Amino acid sequence: MVHLLEERLGVALFERKANRLVTTAAGRAYQSGLTPIFDALASLTAQVTAPASVRVLTIGVGPTFAMKWLIPRLADFRKDEPDIDVRITTGGAAVPFGEDWSCGIKLGDGEWPGLVAEPLFAADLLPVCAPRLAHGAEARRAT
Repeated sequence: MVHLLEERLGVALFERKANRLVTTAAGRAYQSGLTPIFDALASLTAQVTAPASVRVLTIGVGPTFAMKWLIPRLADFRKDEPDIDVRITTGGAAVPFGEDWSCGIKLGDGEWPGLVAEPLFAADLLPVCAPRLAHGAEARRAT
C-alpha cells in the first residue's frame, strides 16, 4: 500500500534499507500534515459514534507533551472521573484551537482572544547545543 501511495504521489516517502524503512524528508512533511487531519477525523468519528450519555473530554496538545506529561497522568484522572472518556488530539502549535476540542494545552503567555486560559505550570526553557557550537559562540563573543 505504501508503494502504491508513493507511485500515486510521484515521490518516495520512505528509503528502503536492510530490514527497515526510513522516512524521507517528503515523508516527514507528508506525515506532519496528515497527523492533524487524522486526529480531527478520529475525534469527529468518536463524537458521532459515542453514546449520548458518555461525557467526552477532547484535549488538543502537542505530541511530545502528550507522551511525556499528559498520558502518564491519565490513570489518576480516570480513577477520579471514570465516566469521562478522554480523547487526545495532537498537532500542538501547528493546529489552532478548534470547536471539536474541549480544551487545549499550549505554551505561551495565555493571551488568546476568545479563549479562557489558566496557567498549568511555569516552564524553565533553556537553550541547548553541541559543545563545539557553544565554544564557537564563546569565541565570537570574545572578539
